[in-house]
Amino acid sequence: MSEVGPAARYGPSMRLGTTARNFRSAPSRLSIRTFLGHQTRIVVTQRWTPSGTNRKGIALNVTVFGATGGIGRHVVDQLLDAGHHVTVYARNPRKIEPSKPHRIIVGQLNDRDQIADAIEGSDAVISALGPSLKRSTPAGPLTEGTHLIVDAMHQKGVRRFIGLATPSLRDPRDGRHWKHTVLPIMAGVAFPNALKELKGMTSSVTDSRLDYTIARITNPTDKPATGKIRSGFLGRDKVGSSMSRAEIAAFLVSQLTDDRYLRAMPAISN
Repeated sequence: MSEVGPAARYGPSMRLGTTARNFRSAPSRLSIRTFLGHQTRIVVTQRWTPSGTNRKGIALNVTVFGATGGIGRHVVDQLLDAGHHVTVYARNPRKIEPSKPHRIIVGQLNDRDQIADAIEGSDAVISALGPSLKRSTPAGPLTEGTHLIVDAMHQKGVRRFIGLATPSLRDPRDGRHWKHTVLPIMAGVAFPNALKELKGMTSSVTDSRLDYTIARITNPTDKPATGKIRSGFLGRDKVGSSMSRAEIAAFLVSQLTDDRYLRAMPAISN
């Protein structure tokens, strides 16, 4: 289990500290001194060389999908607060407020050219996309959209992908855990289309050549931030279920400079 962050609470607009830019270069090591406003020192082995700094540290060009949802809004706010350059891909740009990303690309998830335009020049992609829990919503659109995102990333030479899933899906590093049995059965009965969509979205990424991290969440809430984030693998590490959306976003953004979970699907909670 990995536990990060101070014991004290912090607000939803959190400064996430130094980040790395340019994921396409040779190996290097990067020391990060600030995480969620907590002074600490983390030494991370990276596959890229930082380049291009701003006043708040090292800036990334990040494309965000799902930016108008409950988690995606926090992702955009936190990226901007940390001084990154943000491109948002959205169907309805009016839902982006109060965040003010540097660039907004309007389009659907089946628009290959618009998706490629949104990813052009990016260093990383963060996806807060997730399937609808309505039984009447068919599976397929988000899976196809994720396929197009992955294809565009390969085309544009962008390797770092950070996204979301649930413990209904297993990571090879997991041990035995009740969630592996109970959650797929519950989801299959209550939300069959959502589970099918989630599997398709996830395999689109994990079957690719991307340097991905997919955070598995169980029970996102709008409760105040606790200041504590747990991450690890089921059956091996102490990871719970509930987690505030602000801190889910904080974990996603933190993965821009952390390769502990490269090509892995950690479970996360408060």
